[in-house]
Amino acid sequence: MTTTTLTTLLTLPPDLVARDRVRRQALRVGALRHDGLAPLREAAFAGEGLALTWEIPAESARLEMGDAAIAAIAPIAAGLALLHDAGLAHGGITGDCVHVHSGRGILSGWRPGGTPEGDVADLIALMDTCLPSASVGAEVATMLIAGSDPDPAARPTMARLAAALERAAAASAALISPPAHRRARPSEAPPPRPAEPRAPREAAHRSEPVVGRGRHAVRRAPAGTRSLPRVGIRMTWRWGIALGGAALAGFLGLSALGSSGSAQEICPAPTDRTAWMSLVERGLPG
Repeated sequence: MTTTTLTTLLTLPPDLVARDRVRRQALRVGALRHDGLAPLREAAFAGEGLALTWEIPAESARLEMGDAAIAAIAPIAAGLALLHDAGLAHGGITGDCVHVHSGRGILSGWRPGGTPEGDVADLIALMDTCLPSASVGAEVATMLIAGSDPDPAARPTMARLAAALERAAAASAALISPPAHRRARPSEAPPPRPAEPRAPREAAHRSEPVVGRGRHAVRRAPAGTRSLPRVGIRMTWRWGIALGGAALAGFLGLSALGSSGSAQEICPAPTDRTAWMSLVERGLPG
């Protein structure tokens, strides 16, 4: 960031001790480094006064009215809070001391005899002139009312005011940020992503609904899929009865064959034709 210098002249009392005390206070204020406070480059006596040379951003603008003033004043309030923590005060906050660069303000100048409560009142008065009443949130509005209280003890500290302004600036930046409201043009749209290979489909039986209950439950294939041919023969109760009857008939047939063989051995059939005819005539079974 390119910088330039700004010189302010303070009128000093003729007492040499008082003049030296003011100069030392100015050097203490200028030695404090913060983004919201302009650094002091030189403090030199000039005739009956004290010339203070401040370093400010080049091509800086004045503080304007509108919502952007919150973002510009927020770093200044944070720098003043740091100044108050060091036991110092600015003593002369006006619109001419605020220099805005890239949306953020920086405060130059200094006057002896200031107090932290006076700095709060001066900054609140500056905010009241540049902030429309309809654009501030509830927290900032509360600070504007409390900061202008005639009782210095009732005013908020600069640290509280800085925190409120920082939150308000962050909320305002989130609302007006370009990505939140700008839609990408067709030429700015990102190229389509290549199609990713699909993972192999899981086994059909994991997603098939179940029809029926108990051991007769059957899984049905989901809609839109082709069922695979089943391998094997399904055994039903009718087939079981038929197979059981066939097995029983076979067993009885084998038993009958065994019994007939025993009968042949006990009563062998006559081999002579004459004897066979005599049995037939007598009515005996052959």
